[in-house]
Amino acid sequence: MRSTNKAAASIRRVHALIVALACCGCGESGAPGPVRPSGLAALEAGVRAPIEALLAELESTPGDPELLGELAVLYQANGLGEAVEPAYAQALARDPGQARWWYGLCLFRRAEADLEGAVEACRRAIELAPDYHAAQRTLVS
Repeated sequence: MRSTNKAAASIRRVHALIVALACCGCGESGAPGPVRPSGLAALEAGVRAPIEALLAELESTPGDPELLGELAVLYQANGLGEAVEPAYAQALARDPGQARWWYGLCLFRRAEADLEGAVEACRRAIELAPDYHAAQRTLVS
């Protein structure tokens, strides 16, 4: 079972990386186009609206790492798991020094039972922000 989880986690990470790299050539400025989850239309209007607003904002400022990271957080908070890791990958491709996106990725991977990937992302967050107490607590738990 553990090897199956590891294999699935590795496949998800490779998929997220491929999506992020493939999108790097999209858009007018070469910025990645934001990941759009297939389940977006099925969400309740009050949940969908902030995500759609952020997607619209990303159309006018493509590749903005702050907006891409916020999009990943919204996807994560609303259970749009298929889009979470690719959205974090896009944000981190643009700004790999953002500890909070690494930490968000850590939490997502932990929830997906990708403990190896979670530890990797959490360590990266702490490396970037040694006083990131939430990441430190997550790493030891």
